[in-house]
Amino acid sequence: MEESELLKSQGFQVFKTLGEGSNGKVFLVHHPEFGIVAAKVIQNENFEAREWDTAGIFVNDPPNIRPFIIQNIAAKGFDKMTVIILEYANIGSLKTLIDTNVDISIPVVRLIMNQLLEGLRYIHSKGLIHRDIKGGNILMHNPPGSGRVILKIADFGEAKLKTEINKTLLMTKAGTPPYMAPELIMVGDQGRVNTD
Repeated sequence: MEESELLKSQGFQVFKTLGEGSNGKVFLVHHPEFGIVAAKVIQNENFEAREWDTAGIFVNDPPNIRPFIIQNIAAKGFDKMTVIILEYANIGSLKTLIDTNVDISIPVVRLIMNQLLEGLRYIHSKGLIHRDIKGGNILMHNPPGSGRVILKIADFGEAKLKTEINKTLLMTKAGTPPYMAPELIMVGDQGRVNTD
């Protein structure tokens, strides 16, 4: 409740909670300046500045160059919490779709994989490794009136620059175990692999 009160005090109209994780909550909100967006509210002790800094690497490229990456719009720190304003993906996550157990046609699976791989190609071209690719971090958006679904890779809290990894030659285990690259699990805590 404290999170939604903070958002309201900053001029946001809070519609609903979109999700809740160990690090914070995400709300569907409206703001006169931003329109309908997602607001991620994180306790300051859990806030990873790396997530915001990493997203800044994408800022110089126009959205049409990075259509498969969720856009970070703004961030502001408060006494106890930090608020990150994100582009809102109006369909939800790939995990939600998978959990419904609906049959997905092969052409749709191909489309999903193509967009996911294009997003990863873009991330890697910027010298980043996401390190936490999973259904819950792959969002889906249907631009109103388009009839299309666009995948959006989100949550760069575990991302690292390839140069950071190569400098130390150490890659700590990061991510969600069932979704981690097998190479990372097999080589242990001090694996020398760059994986997504």
